[in-house]
Amino acid sequence: MWSFMMIWEHSAHTTMRLFWLLLLCIHSPSPVFAGGITRVYYLGIHEVDWNYAPTGMNVFSNQSIARSLYV
Repeated sequence: MWSFMMIWEHSAHTTMRLFWLLLLCIHSPSPVFAGGITRVYYLGIHEVDWNYAPTGMNVFSNQSIARSLYV
């Protein structure tokens, strides 16, 4: 009986704390947003051919890339 009362008391206390927290969140004033500025960004893009395996070898398996592509 005592353990049930302790669990119920803890649960009731937690529930009440959550209730007040929710109540405070609902009635808190909304944040005021200051005016923003518009920013314009430009990207300079150019295409580059990458050589992913300049040695022609797979460094993990120590095999040729052509041989390890279809493993």
